[in-house]
Amino acid sequence: MSQWITSLEGTPAGHNLALALALTAAVLHALALSAAVLHALFGALQKWRHDPWLSRGAIDASYGVIAAPIALFVVPWPEPHMWPIFAAVFVIHVGYKLAQAYTYTLGSYTVVYPRWAATRWSIRWCAAPGRCLP
Repeated sequence: MSQWITSLEGTPAGHNLALALALTAAVLHALALSAAVLHALFGALQKWRHDPWLSRGAIDASYGVIAAPIALFVVPWPEPHMWPIFAAVFVIHVGYKLAQAYTYTLGSYTVVYPRWAATRWSIRWCAAPGRCLP
């Protein structure tokens, strides 16, 4: 691989590869920034002046409307043995969303969100194989 990369130096193919990598990096940065802005926006909408349960439902319903055409018509249907796994993941996800909405009813967004995010990341970190669990 390194010989191939070295052989591209100073060639038109190397120039095109460098441009493609730069464009990919720019697109990935734009997507990351967009995700951060949307994440903050959705969190603020959920805690703002409206009922957090109604806001969470509207946000999740809009996610469903956006994802449904892709899930139903683009991605192939999963094998039948995968359905119980998807059902379990769905139950865990609904529990997560309900717990998040409930925390926003308990306290200020600026107090609740950092603790919620830290708890979420520590659970993910500990759930990784070889970390906190044997």
